[in-house]
Amino acid sequence: IRLVNGPTPNKGRVEVYHNNIWGSICYYGFNMKEARVACRQLGYGNVSSSYCCSNFGSTVKHIWLSNVGCSGNESKLTDCPSSGWNVTSSCGRSTYAGVQCIGTNITIPIRLVNGYKPNAGRLEVFYNNQWGSVCHREFGIEDARVVCRQLGYTNVSSYYCCSYFGYGNGPIWLSNVNCTGSESSLSACSYTGWNNTGCQRYDEAGIECTAEGALRLVGKGYDSTRGNVQIYHDGRWGAICDHGWSMQDAQVACRQLGFANVSTYQCCSQYGSARIQIWLRYLGCTGNETSLLQCSRSNWTDTGSCNNYNYAGVTCLSTNITIPIRLVNGYKPNAGRLEVFYNNQWGSVCHREFGIEDARVVCRQLGYTNVSSYYCCSYFGYGNGPIWLSNVNCTGSESSLSACSYTGWNNTGCQRYDEAGIECTGM
Repeated sequence: IRLVNGPTPNKGRVEVYHNNIWGSICYYGFNMKEARVACRQLGYGNVSSSYCCSNFGSTVKHIWLSNVGCSGNESKLTDCPSSGWNVTSSCGRSTYAGVQCIGTNITIPIRLVNGYKPNAGRLEVFYNNQWGSVCHREFGIEDARVVCRQLGYTNVSSYYCCSYFGYGNGPIWLSNVNCTGSESSLSACSYTGWNNTGCQRYDEAGIECTAEGALRLVGKGYDSTRGNVQIYHDGRWGAICDHGWSMQDAQVACRQLGFANVSTYQCCSQYGSARIQIWLRYLGCTGNETSLLQCSRSNWTDTGSCNNYNYAGVTCLSTNITIPIRLVNGYKPNAGRLEVFYNNQWGSVCHREFGIEDARVVCRQLGYTNVSSYYCCSYFGYGNGPIWLSNVNCTGSESSLSACSYTGWNNTGCQRYDEAGIECTGM
Protein backbone atom coordinates (compact mmCIF):
# COMPACT_ATOMS: atom_id res chain seq x y z
CA ILE A 1 0.00 0.00 0.00
CA ARG A 2 0.95 3.65 -0.23
CA LEU A 3 -0.27 7.13 0.74
CA VAL A 4 -0.66 9.61 -2.10
CA ASN A 5 -1.75 13.18 -2.73
CA GLY A 6 -1.21 14.28 0.87
CA PRO A 7 0.71 17.30 2.19
CA THR A 8 3.25 15.11 4.02
CA PRO A 9 4.53 11.53 3.52
CA ASN A 10 2.49 10.27 6.49
CA LYS A 11 -0.85 11.62 5.27
CA GLY A 12 -2.87 10.93 2.15
CA ARG A 13 -5.23 8.72 0.19
CA VAL A 14 -4.71 5.01 0.84
CA GLU A 15 -3.95 3.03 -2.30
CA VAL A 16 -3.37 -0.70 -2.65
CA TYR A 17 -1.49 -2.47 -5.42
CA HIS A 18 -3.37 -5.33 -7.07
CA ASN A 19 -3.20 -6.93 -10.48
CA ASN A 20 -0.34 -4.58 -11.44
CA ILE A 21 -2.47 -1.47 -10.85
CA TRP A 22 -2.71 0.99 -7.95
CA GLY A 23 -6.26 1.59 -6.75
CA SER A 24 -8.06 3.23 -3.84
CA ILE A 25 -10.08 1.85 -0.92
CA CYS A 26 -13.72 2.77 -0.37
CA TYR A 27 -14.31 4.42 3.01
CA TYR A 28 -17.43 2.31 3.67
CA GLY A 29 -16.49 0.40 6.81
CA PHE A 30 -13.08 2.09 6.92
CA ASN A 31 -12.49 3.58 10.38
CA MET A 32 -9.72 3.93 12.96
CA LYS A 33 -9.09 0.18 13.21
CA GLU A 34 -8.53 -0.13 9.48
CA ALA A 35 -6.46 3.05 9.47
CA ARG A 36 -4.30 1.68 12.29
CA VAL A 37 -3.54 -1.45 10.27
CA ALA A 38 -2.72 0.65 7.20
CA CYS A 39 -0.29 2.76 9.21
CA ARG A 40 1.27 -0.35 10.75
CA GLN A 41 1.78 -1.87 7.30
CA LEU A 42 3.48 1.35 6.19
CA GLY A 43 5.87 1.17 9.15
CA TYR A 44 4.32 3.82 11.38
CA GLY A 45 3.67 3.36 15.07
CA ASN A 46 0.05 4.49 15.16
CA VAL A 47 -2.72 6.41 13.43
CA SER A 48 -3.81 9.98 14.09
CA SER A 49 -6.89 10.28 11.85
CA SER A 50 -8.90 8.44 9.22
CA TYR A 51 -10.66 10.29 6.42
CA CYS A 52 -13.68 9.68 4.26
CA CYS A 53 -15.00 11.43 1.21
CA SER A 54 -11.93 11.59 -1.02
CA ASN A 55 -10.23 14.29 1.07
CA PHE A 56 -7.02 13.67 -0.89
CA GLY A 57 -8.37 13.75 -4.42
CA SER A 58 -10.75 11.71 -6.53
CA THR A 59 -8.95 10.99 -9.80
CA VAL A 60 -8.13 7.30 -9.28
CA LYS A 61 -9.58 4.98 -11.91
CA HIS A 62 -9.82 1.85 -9.75
CA ILE A 63 -11.43 1.21 -6.37
CA TRP A 64 -10.06 -2.14 -5.29
CA LEU A 65 -11.58 -2.72 -1.84
CA SER A 66 -14.63 -1.80 0.21
CA ASN A 67 -16.14 -2.87 3.53
CA VAL A 68 -12.71 -3.63 4.95
CA GLY A 69 -13.22 -4.87 8.51
CA CYS A 70 -10.06 -5.08 10.63
CA SER A 71 -9.80 -5.89 14.31
CA GLY A 72 -6.88 -3.46 14.52
CA ASN A 73 -4.28 -6.11 15.31
CA GLU A 74 -3.51 -7.26 11.75
CA SER A 75 -0.14 -6.56 10.16
CA LYS A 76 -1.53 -5.60 6.74
CA LEU A 77 -4.86 -4.68 5.19
CA THR A 78 -5.12 -7.82 3.09
CA ASP A 79 -5.27 -9.80 6.36
CA CYS A 80 -8.63 -8.13 7.09
CA PRO A 81 -11.96 -9.35 5.70
CA SER A 82 -13.50 -7.25 2.93
CA SER A 83 -15.99 -7.48 0.08
CA GLY A 84 -13.19 -8.77 -2.14
CA TRP A 85 -11.18 -7.32 -4.95
CA ASN A 86 -13.14 -4.93 -7.16
CA VAL A 87 -16.46 -5.63 -5.39
CA THR A 88 -17.24 -1.94 -4.92
CA SER A 89 -20.50 -1.30 -6.78
CA SER A 90 -21.85 1.24 -4.29
CA CYS A 91 -18.62 3.26 -4.13
CA GLY A 92 -17.83 6.30 -6.23
CA ARG A 93 -15.12 8.88 -6.67
CA SER A 94 -16.17 10.75 -3.54
CA THR A 95 -15.69 7.69 -1.32
CA TYR A 96 -11.90 7.21 -1.19
CA ALA A 97 -10.41 6.51 2.25
CA GLY A 98 -7.43 8.39 3.63
CA VAL A 99 -5.30 8.30 6.77
CA GLN A 100 -2.82 10.31 8.77
CA CYS A 101 -0.20 8.15 10.46
CA ILE A 102 2.03 8.92 13.40
CA GLY A 103 4.71 7.10 15.32
CA THR A 104 8.24 5.99 14.62
CA ASN A 105 8.45 7.90 11.37
CA ILE A 106 7.41 11.27 12.77
CA THR A 107 8.34 12.82 16.07
CA ILE A 108 6.01 15.50 17.38
CA PRO A 109 8.08 18.39 18.82
CA ILE A 110 7.51 18.87 22.55
CA ARG A 111 8.66 21.33 25.21
CA LEU A 112 8.32 22.19 28.90
CA VAL A 113 7.25 25.79 29.56
CA ASN A 114 6.49 28.12 32.46
CA GLY A 115 8.63 26.12 34.88
CA TYR A 116 11.10 27.35 37.48
CA LYS A 117 13.98 25.63 35.63
CA PRO A 118 14.53 24.25 32.10
CA ASN A 119 13.78 20.66 33.06
CA ALA A 120 10.33 21.39 34.51
CA GLY A 121 7.12 22.93 33.24
CA ARG A 122 3.82 22.50 31.47
CA LEU A 123 4.05 19.90 28.71
CA GLU A 124 3.27 21.27 25.26
CA VAL A 125 3.30 19.65 21.82
CA PHE A 126 3.61 21.32 18.42
CA TYR A 127 0.94 20.39 15.92
CA ASN A 128 -0.65 22.16 12.97
CA ASN A 129 1.84 25.04 13.38
CA GLN A 130 0.69 25.75 16.94
CA TRP A 131 1.85 24.83 20.44
CA GLY A 132 -0.78 23.27 22.67
CA SER A 133 -0.95 21.46 25.99
CA VAL A 134 -1.64 17.86 27.05
CA CYS A 135 -4.51 16.80 29.29
CA HIS A 136 -3.49 15.15 32.56
CA ARG A 137 -6.24 12.52 32.37
CA GLU A 138 -4.63 9.06 32.29
CA PHE A 139 -1.19 10.75 32.21
CA GLY A 140 1.23 8.76 34.36
CA ILE A 141 4.83 8.03 35.18
CA GLU A 142 5.56 6.02 32.01
CA ASP A 143 4.21 8.81 29.83
CA ALA A 144 6.35 11.34 31.69
CA ARG A 145 9.39 9.08 31.32
CA VAL A 146 9.00 9.08 27.54
CA VAL A 147 8.66 12.87 27.47
CA CYS A 148 11.87 13.28 29.46
CA ARG A 149 13.68 10.80 27.21
CA GLN A 150 12.62 12.69 24.09
CA LEU A 151 13.89 15.94 25.62
CA GLY A 152 17.29 14.37 26.33
CA TYR A 153 16.93 13.92 30.09
CA THR A 154 17.87 10.70 31.81
CA ASN A 155 14.65 10.12 33.75
CA VAL A 156 11.54 11.69 35.24
CA SER A 157 11.49 13.25 38.70
CA SER A 158 7.79 14.13 39.06
CA TYR A 159 4.65 14.62 37.02
CA TYR A 160 1.82 17.00 37.84
CA CYS A 161 -1.89 17.35 37.24
CA CYS A 162 -4.24 20.28 37.44
CA SER A 163 -2.29 22.90 35.44
CA TYR A 164 0.38 23.07 38.15
CA PHE A 165 2.54 25.24 35.87
CA GLY A 166 -0.27 27.58 34.85
CA TYR A 167 -2.77 27.63 32.02
CA GLY A 168 -1.68 27.37 28.40
CA ASN A 169 -2.82 29.70 25.64
CA GLY A 170 -3.21 27.20 22.80
CA PRO A 171 -5.43 24.17 22.23
CA ILE A 172 -5.34 21.16 24.52
CA TRP A 173 -4.05 18.88 21.80
CA LEU A 174 -3.86 15.46 23.48
CA SER A 175 -5.52 13.37 26.17
CA ASN A 176 -5.50 9.73 27.28
CA VAL A 177 -1.80 9.41 26.53
CA ASN A 178 -0.73 5.80 27.02
CA CYS A 179 2.98 4.94 26.78
CA THR A 180 4.65 1.71 27.82
CA GLY A 181 7.70 3.71 28.92
CA SER A 182 10.06 2.24 26.33
CA GLU A 183 9.15 4.58 23.46
CA SER A 184 11.73 7.08 22.20
CA SER A 185 9.16 9.84 21.66
CA LEU A 186 5.64 10.81 22.66
CA SER A 187 4.40 10.33 19.09
CA ALA A 188 5.07 6.59 19.38
CA CYS A 189 2.50 6.30 22.20
CA SER A 190 -1.25 5.98 21.78
CA TYR A 191 -3.46 8.96 22.65
CA THR A 192 -6.65 10.80 21.82
CA GLY A 193 -6.23 13.92 19.67
CA TRP A 194 -6.11 16.37 18.10
CA ASN A 195 -8.05 18.99 20.10
CA ASN A 196 -10.73 16.36 20.72
CA THR A 197 -10.00 15.87 24.40
CA GLY A 198 -12.97 17.16 26.39
CA CYS A 199 -10.47 18.64 28.85
CA GLN A 200 -10.46 22.08 30.47
CA ARG A 201 -7.71 24.58 31.25
CA TYR A 202 -7.30 23.18 34.76
CA ASP A 203 -6.55 19.72 33.30
CA GLU A 204 -3.10 20.40 31.79
CA ALA A 205 -0.18 18.07 32.55
CA GLY A 206 3.22 19.14 33.84
CA ILE A 207 6.53 17.34 34.28
CA GLU A 208 9.85 17.69 36.02
CA CYS A 209 12.69 15.69 34.47
CA THR A 210 15.90 14.57 36.11
CA ALA A 211 18.49 17.03 34.81
CA GLU A 212 21.77 15.40 35.82
CA GLY A 213 23.36 13.88 32.72
CA ALA A 214 20.93 15.50 30.27
CA LEU A 215 22.25 16.19 26.77
CA ARG A 216 21.73 18.86 24.15
CA LEU A 217 23.17 19.70 20.72
CA VAL A 218 24.40 23.27 20.24
CA GLY A 219 26.66 25.41 18.10
CA LYS A 220 27.13 27.15 14.79
CA GLY A 221 25.21 25.40 12.04
CA TYR A 222 23.13 23.60 14.65
CA ASP A 223 19.80 22.08 13.75
CA SER A 224 17.72 19.57 15.66
CA THR A 225 19.88 16.64 14.54
CA ARG A 226 23.48 17.87 14.83
CA GLY A 227 25.80 19.99 16.93
CA ASN A 228 28.41 19.92 19.65
CA VAL A 229 27.31 17.56 22.42
CA GLN A 230 26.86 19.18 25.82
CA ILE A 231 26.05 17.42 29.08
CA TYR A 232 24.37 18.84 32.19
CA HIS A 233 26.20 18.43 35.50
CA ASP A 234 26.24 20.32 38.79
CA GLY A 235 23.74 22.89 37.54
CA ARG A 236 25.67 23.79 34.38
CA TRP A 237 26.01 22.72 30.75
CA GLY A 238 29.47 21.64 29.65
CA ALA A 239 31.24 20.14 26.67
CA ILE A 240 32.57 16.63 26.06
CA CYS A 241 36.16 16.29 24.85
CA ASP A 242 36.72 14.54 21.53
CA HIS A 243 39.66 12.47 22.84
CA GLY A 244 38.49 8.91 22.28
CA TRP A 245 35.06 10.09 21.08
CA SER A 246 33.75 7.18 19.03
CA MET A 247 30.86 5.98 16.94
CA GLN A 248 29.62 3.97 19.94
CA ASP A 249 29.64 7.08 22.16
CA ALA A 250 27.80 9.06 19.49
CA GLN A 251 25.26 6.27 19.05
CA VAL A 252 24.38 6.40 22.76
CA ALA A 253 24.19 10.20 22.70
CA CYS A 254 21.74 10.10 19.80
CA ARG A 255 19.69 7.41 21.52
CA GLN A 256 19.52 9.45 24.72
CA LEU A 257 18.34 12.45 22.70
CA GLY A 258 15.50 10.39 21.23
CA PHE A 259 16.91 9.79 17.75
CA ALA A 260 16.86 6.50 15.93
CA ASN A 261 20.60 6.22 15.29
CA VAL A 262 23.79 8.12 14.53
CA SER A 263 24.94 9.22 11.08
CA THR A 264 28.42 10.63 11.82
CA TYR A 265 30.46 11.79 14.78
CA GLN A 266 32.76 14.80 14.78
CA CYS A 267 35.84 16.05 16.56
CA CYS A 268 37.54 19.39 16.74
CA SER A 269 34.70 21.73 17.75
CA GLN A 270 33.12 21.50 14.32
CA TYR A 271 30.04 23.40 15.48
CA GLY A 272 31.84 26.23 17.27
CA SER A 273 34.61 26.71 19.81
CA ALA A 274 33.25 29.28 22.24
CA ARG A 275 34.81 28.61 25.63
CA ILE A 276 32.68 26.57 27.99
CA GLN A 277 33.28 24.20 30.88
CA ILE A 278 34.52 20.78 29.71
CA TRP A 279 32.92 18.13 31.90
CA LEU A 280 34.18 14.87 30.40
CA ARG A 281 37.52 13.99 28.82
CA TYR A 282 36.82 10.36 27.98
CA LEU A 283 33.84 8.08 27.36
CA GLY A 284 33.89 4.34 26.70
CA CYS A 285 30.42 3.30 25.58
CA THR A 286 29.68 -0.12 24.13
CA GLY A 287 26.86 1.35 22.03
CA ASN A 288 24.06 -0.46 23.86
CA GLU A 289 23.57 2.01 26.72
CA THR A 290 20.55 4.32 26.92
CA SER A 291 22.45 7.32 28.35
CA LEU A 292 26.07 8.51 28.49
CA LEU A 293 26.07 8.26 32.28
CA GLN A 294 25.82 4.47 31.91
CA CYS A 295 29.12 4.37 30.00
CA SER A 296 32.55 4.12 31.54
CA ARG A 297 33.99 7.64 31.73
CA SER A 298 36.56 9.93 33.25
CA ASN A 299 35.85 11.94 36.37
CA TRP A 300 33.98 15.21 36.02
CA THR A 301 36.40 18.09 35.26
CA ASP A 302 39.28 15.67 34.53
CA THR A 303 39.91 17.40 31.21
CA GLY A 304 43.59 16.57 30.67
CA SER A 305 44.87 18.42 27.60
CA CYS A 306 41.41 19.17 26.18
CA ASN A 307 40.56 22.74 25.22
CA ASN A 308 37.88 24.66 23.36
CA TYR A 309 39.05 23.19 20.03
CA ASN A 310 38.35 19.64 21.19
CA TYR A 311 34.57 19.61 21.56
CA ALA A 312 32.85 16.40 20.46
CA GLY A 313 30.00 16.64 17.98
CA VAL A 314 27.45 14.39 16.37
CA THR A 315 24.95 14.15 13.54
CA CYS A 316 21.99 11.99 14.52
CA LEU A 317 19.56 10.20 12.24
CA SER A 318 16.36 12.06 12.84
CA THR A 319 13.05 10.45 13.70
CA ASN A 320 11.44 13.78 12.88
CA ILE A 321 11.06 12.89 9.23
CA THR A 322 11.22 9.86 7.03
CA ILE A 323 13.40 10.36 3.98
CA PRO A 324 11.15 9.84 0.93
CA ILE A 325 12.34 6.99 -1.29
CA ARG A 326 11.28 5.52 -4.61
CA LEU A 327 12.12 2.83 -7.16
CA VAL A 328 12.59 4.15 -10.69
CA ASN A 329 13.42 2.91 -14.17
CA GLY A 330 12.16 -0.61 -13.45
CA TYR A 331 10.01 -2.87 -15.56
CA LYS A 332 7.21 -2.74 -12.96
CA PRO A 333 6.33 -0.48 -9.98
CA ASN A 334 7.91 -2.76 -7.37
CA ALA A 335 11.35 -2.82 -8.99
CA GLY A 336 13.94 -0.25 -9.98
CA ARG A 337 16.87 1.91 -9.02
CA LEU A 338 16.63 3.04 -5.39
CA GLU A 339 16.48 6.82 -5.00
CA VAL A 340 16.11 9.05 -1.93
CA PHE A 341 14.84 12.62 -1.75
CA TYR A 342 17.14 15.04 0.06
CA ASN A 343 17.80 18.77 -0.21
CA ASN A 344 14.95 19.05 -2.74
CA GLN A 345 16.60 16.60 -5.15
CA TRP A 346 16.29 12.91 -5.93
CA GLY A 347 19.54 10.96 -5.82
CA SER A 348 20.64 7.33 -5.83
CA VAL A 349 22.18 5.00 -3.25
CA CYS A 350 25.56 3.31 -3.62
CA HIS A 351 25.49 -0.49 -3.66
CA ARG A 352 28.60 -0.82 -1.47
CA GLU A 353 27.68 -2.69 1.72
CA PHE A 354 24.05 -2.74 0.54
CA GLY A 355 22.48 -6.09 1.42
CA ILE A 356 19.29 -8.02 1.95
CA GLU A 357 18.39 -6.38 5.29
CA ASP A 358 18.77 -2.91 3.78
CA ALA A 359 16.56 -3.92 0.85
CA ARG A 360 13.99 -5.38 3.25
CA VAL A 361 13.68 -2.03 5.05
CA VAL A 362 13.28 -0.19 1.74
CA CYS A 363 10.47 -2.51 0.68
CA ARG A 364 8.77 -2.15 4.07
CA GLN A 365 8.87 1.64 3.83
CA LEU A 366 7.34 1.48 0.36
CA GLY A 367 4.46 -0.64 1.65
CA TYR A 368 5.60 -4.04 0.37
CA THR A 369 5.79 -7.09 2.60
CA ASN A 370 9.25 -8.32 1.64
CA VAL A 371 12.16 -8.12 -0.78
CA SER A 372 12.54 -10.37 -3.81
CA SER A 373 16.01 -9.34 -5.03
CA TYR A 374 18.56 -6.57 -4.70
CA TYR A 375 21.00 -5.51 -7.40
CA CYS A 376 24.40 -3.90 -7.71
CA CYS A 377 26.16 -2.18 -10.54
CA SER A 378 23.43 0.22 -11.72
CA TYR A 379 21.32 -2.70 -12.94
CA PHE A 380 18.41 -0.32 -13.60
CA GLY A 381 20.49 2.32 -15.37
CA TYR A 382 22.39 5.39 -14.27
CA GLY A 383 20.71 8.09 -12.21
CA ASN A 384 20.86 11.79 -13.01
CA GLY A 385 21.18 13.22 -9.49
CA PRO A 386 23.77 12.90 -6.74
CA ILE A 387 24.67 9.57 -5.19
CA TRP A 388 23.34 10.55 -1.81
CA LEU A 389 24.12 7.53 0.39
CA SER A 390 26.60 4.70 0.78
CA ASN A 391 27.49 2.10 3.44
CA VAL A 392 23.84 1.68 4.37
CA ASN A 393 23.58 -0.61 7.39
CA CYS A 394 20.12 -1.72 8.53
CA THR A 395 19.32 -4.48 11.00
CA GLY A 396 16.20 -5.30 8.97
CA SER A 397 13.73 -4.32 11.68
CA GLU A 398 13.65 -0.58 10.95
CA SER A 399 10.48 0.98 9.58
CA SER A 400 12.30 3.33 7.20
CA LEU A 401 15.69 3.80 5.56
CA SER A 402 16.32 6.96 7.59
CA ALA A 403 16.42 4.86 10.77
CA CYS A 404 19.47 2.93 9.47
CA SER A 405 23.08 4.08 9.68
CA TYR A 406 24.81 5.22 6.51
CA THR A 407 27.42 7.53 5.05
CA GLY A 408 26.01 10.66 3.41
CA TRP A 409 25.09 13.08 2.05
CA ASN A 410 26.86 13.05 -1.33
CA ASN A 411 30.05 11.99 0.45
CA THR A 412 30.15 8.45 -0.87
CA GLY A 413 33.14 8.07 -3.19
CA CYS A 414 30.89 6.01 -5.47
CA GLN A 415 30.54 6.15 -9.24
CA ARG A 416 27.56 5.93 -11.58
CA TYR A 417 28.07 2.19 -12.03
CA ASP A 418 27.72 1.69 -8.25
CA GLU A 419 24.00 2.41 -7.85
CA ALA A 420 21.74 0.00 -5.96
CA GLY A 421 18.50 -1.50 -7.24
CA ILE A 422 15.72 -3.50 -5.62
CA GLU A 423 12.73 -5.66 -6.45
CA CYS A 424 10.07 -5.91 -3.73
CA THR A 425 7.31 -8.44 -3.33
CA GLY A 426 3.85 -8.56 -1.76
CA MET A 427 1.43 -5.82 -0.75
